[in-house]
Amino acid sequence: MTISLPELLSAVDRVLRLARKPQVHDVVPRALDVDGAIGIVRALLAIRARAQWKDILPRKAEPWEVLSLLLALLELAKQGELRLAQPRAFAAFEITRDSSSEAA
Repeated sequence: MTISLPELLSAVDRVLRLARKPQVHDVVPRALDVDGAIGIVRALLAIRARAQWKDILPRKAEPWEVLSLLLALLELAKQGELRLAQPRAFAAFEITRDSSSEAA
C-alpha cells in the first residue's frame, strides 16, 4: 500500500478531529480566610476546653477551609492561646484551650 504525503496528512487530520478534546477547567482563585477560622476556633474553645480536628472542620469542607483552619490553629498555638497534641502519626489531633492564656 502506497500513500502520498497529502493523503497521510489528511488521515492524520481526520484522526485528530475525531480525538476527544481535552477538558479545560477554569481555576478560580480563592483566598484563605484565616481570620474567620480563628474566630471559629476561639468561639468553640470559649464553650469547650477541648476539641478535636473533626469538631471544627465542616463536613465536606473545601480545601481552602481546611487550610484556613489549619493555619488558624497553628497561629493560635504560636500565640499561646491553645495547645495541639497528636498521640501518633496520622492520628486525630486534640486541641486544648491553654489555661494560662485565660488569666491574661
